[in-house]
Amino acid sequence: MTATSQDPKAEDPAVKTPEIQGPKIQAPKTQAPKTHAPKTHAPKTRVTLHFELSLASGEVIDSTFDRHPGSFELGDGTLPTGIESLIRGMNPGERQRFEVSPEQAFGMPNPNNIQRFKRSDFAGINAAGEDHNGDSGGNGHSNFNGEAQGRVASNELQVGMMISFADAANTELAGVVSRIEEDHVEVDFNHPLAGRSLIFDAEIVALENLDVTEPERINAN
Repeated sequence: MTATSQDPKAEDPAVKTPEIQGPKIQAPKTQAPKTHAPKTHAPKTRVTLHFELSLASGEVIDSTFDRHPGSFELGDGTLPTGIESLIRGMNPGERQRFEVSPEQAFGMPNPNNIQRFKRSDFAGINAAGEDHNGDSGGNGHSNFNGEAQGRVASNELQVGMMISFADAANTELAGVVSRIEEDHVEVDFNHPLAGRSLIFDAEIVALENLDVTEPERINAN
């Protein structure tokens, strides 16, 4: 009997089991419903907040924590831009305390905002609070309203008194009497807090998005 020779290198072909794959099923992507929840960095947002503004020394200038909160719309000029930027991104219920430089707050005093008036221009300020329109002596304010806080007579003018003026466009300007001379009165139109470092303590009470058909309001929990 003749034996059949086999090539030692020859191997039985491997039997491959075909891979069985099920149908590829992709789970539907779930997306959160689009909402118009207001954020403090979004435009057209009304912010309701409690705040306290104080000097670096701790002297409190104004505070709403003992009364109703204040409310304003972002960008409406209620707060200086530098202070407003500090609360952008805060959420209802959040409270933060900020150290504010003069540049972030009311700027540095400008010597050009200190004006001299003739003392006779203040003759219309009296105990009854009558108004007086007069020449300001060519200092850039063509006339002014001499109605002063405290409504005192011209011979009772005091350094530190705040007086309301009106320029040629009838825009009200507040000035503080900084010096009184025999014939002239010096008035400072810089903001009273110009050049001062401040502490701003803010707590967001609610946010309201005004840029939708039906404004949505988010309150602190």
